[in-house]
Amino acid sequence: MDAKEEQAQEIEVLQSIYPDELELLSDSAFTILLKIDPPAADSLIFRPETVQQAVVLRVEYSETYPETVPTLEVALTTLESDDDAGDDDDEDEKKKKAQQVEPPLLDSTDVAELQAKAEAEAEENVGLASVFAISSSLKDNAESALQAKYAAEQAAYDARAAAQEEIEQAKFRGTAVSRETFLEWRKRFRAEKDAERRAAGEFDDDGKRRPTGREIFEKGLAGSKAEDDELAAGTAALAVS
Repeated sequence: MDAKEEQAQEIEVLQSIYPDELELLSDSAFTILLKIDPPAADSLIFRPETVQQAVVLRVEYSETYPETVPTLEVALTTLESDDDAGDDDDEDEKKKKAQQVEPPLLDSTDVAELQAKAEAEAEENVGLASVFAISSSLKDNAESALQAKYAAEQAAYDARAAAQEEIEQAKFRGTAVSRETFLEWRKRFRAEKDAERRAAGEFDDDGKRRPTGREIFEKGLAGSKAEDDELAAGTAALAVS
């Protein structure tokens, strides 16, 4: 079987495997659309996916394929989701979604890595009809890359949640008190109170505390009683003489 016959035979097999995904461009070139299934994720963290990504693998046979590697080109495309029920969400559902994060997507860096892996897979299968093996490993690698992005986003979310929880718990723990910290606090407290009393006029210019009105009143009553007692004693002495 010559190269052209092998190529035609492989395309026929691929069309049976990918009846809706394979688009024939010529007798030696075609594309295969490979949908990327997102990993199962905690719906409380990630918003529901509104788009689905897919990898497009473009294959062009060389004159001597499969004895030589085909020309491969990897690209990303986005498939719109049919789920538009979010417009009818109630207020609680909208608040929950507002706290969730957008699911991660593959980007150009991932495409470059997928391209390199696809070419390596082709090199390993020289001499064999390898497009199915290449497309299968491409899909697996794309989904693994997306899984890694989800895991990284999950780890970042968990770290933020743990940090916030630590802040909340710290409010209830307060500050540990030692003898030194207590003495320092008491010194500052007394200094603040003295400053407040000076501002309120409770100390005279010599730094002595002024008596309160009640103290002055009580001392006044005590002085009057002493004078009355002295006057009574003097009157009694005159009467005796």
